[in-house]
Amino acid sequence: MRIEVTHAADGRALTKRELASPTLMGSLDEPDQQSIKTSAGVLRCRGWTATQTGAPATVIVSIDGEVVHKGPADLPRPDVLAATSSDFAVSDPRCGFDVYAHPPAPSSTPFQLIVQ
Repeated sequence: MRIEVTHAADGRALTKRELASPTLMGSLDEPDQQSIKTSAGVLRCRGWTATQTGAPATVIVSIDGEVVHKGPADLPRPDVLAATSSDFAVSDPRCGFDVYAHPPAPSSTPFQLIVQ
């Protein structure tokens, strides 16, 4: 699974300098890399993304090129604050996201999931 940060929360594309010196980090906790499972036709995308400035990042979830969610990563994740304090100065534990999306039916149909 690949998470690629290409745009800032305000929608602008990141500059080459910003891409070379990241001020954003994150993790996709669910679905995991080994399997994408749905429950009753619903796919859960859960994780976190944090900026060094503490401003909430925007999370965009797309299925087959269609945006199904766009919103702030602002759910409490105190575990992230504790785990990243030495590597990355996460200043606000409200950096989580939890999105439920509806992939195409039937569940055996391949689809592309992008979380950015």
